[in-house]
Amino acid sequence: MNTTTQIKHSIQIRAGDLKPLVPGLGKIITARSALPALRCVRVKALDAKSIQLTATDLEMTLIITVPAKTESDFAPFLVPLSDL
Repeated sequence: MNTTTQIKHSIQIRAGDLKPLVPGLGKIITARSALPALRCVRVKALDAKSIQLTATDLEMTLIITVPAKTESDFAPFLVPLSDL
């Protein structure tokens, strides 16, 4: 018997809080990276009111804390920079 549980998480970030950060993340992340994970931003919940965005090229790392509303704790995940 296969049982599948679907878990949905919600993160709400104001566009005004995220938009000015994207160019800085883009200085670290390049679309030409040989490793697909290095084309992504790591998203991690810090608490119910903030998340941490991390970008790296393995030489430099940029870590930014952003105000956000999260419904629950979630495991860190990667988002392509182009999707932000």
